[in-house]
Amino acid sequence: MKRRPTTSLGLAVVPQWLVGLQECPRELWIIYILKFLESLSYFSISLILVPFLSHSTGMLDLEAGIAYGLLGMCVSVYAVISGVLIDKFGIRRCLAGGSFLLCIARISLVFVNSKWALYPVLLTILPMGMSMGFPVM
Repeated sequence: MKRRPTTSLGLAVVPQWLVGLQECPRELWIIYILKFLESLSYFSISLILVPFLSHSTGMLDLEAGIAYGLLGMCVSVYAVISGVLIDKFGIRRCLAGGSFLLCIARISLVFVNSKWALYPVLLTILPMGMSMGFPVM
């Protein structure tokens, strides 16, 4: 069995590529943190959205699955629009705008309990924010 190199304190030596990240610009760290948080949020919503729609709004499982599918389709459609916006207004503004839209959409998901009030959020605000955030990062 091969032993890992250790320091004088017995701690494992940090890989060289990880040490190189310390020298990266601050902006890169901000992008990595934003990407991590957005990915965590996206995959959390992906796991929870269909059961949430079924239990809190009274949708049938089939309706909740269709709503989730429509959300994914809208993200793809809005990606074309957001690509034009990103080219016109720049990455920084679009990333901030997309993050703002995502905050509004996710907060409104908490307070909306009617499926008819939820569809505008699921089919406009949330996918537009997602499409403005993912391609940029």
